[in-house]
Amino acid sequence: MKFVAVTSCPTGIAHTYMAAENLEQTGKDQGHDVQVETQGSAGTIPLSDEVIAAADGVIFAADQPSSSTHTQRALDWTPKHPNLLADLENIQP
Repeated sequence: MKFVAVTSCPTGIAHTYMAAENLEQTGKDQGHDVQVETQGSAGTIPLSDEVIAAADGVIFAADQPSSSTHTQRALDWTPKHPNLLADLENIQP
């Protein structure tokens, strides 16, 4: 199977990259292809639309207060709450 993943942590120095490495290696060990978008202190290189579309599943290993700038641009969304789900839960009619 093919998986895409996003890893991030509040500091984005170590755990982001450790989680990505572990997901990739565990996927490989189990016979799966796992491609990871890291959102760390070195920045974010988003996965391509083609890679995402080909995925059989998505893994989020994130502990961030807001979504990536890529997501914000793609959805034309300006955060008002800690993350997209919180914004969706607090939509005012």
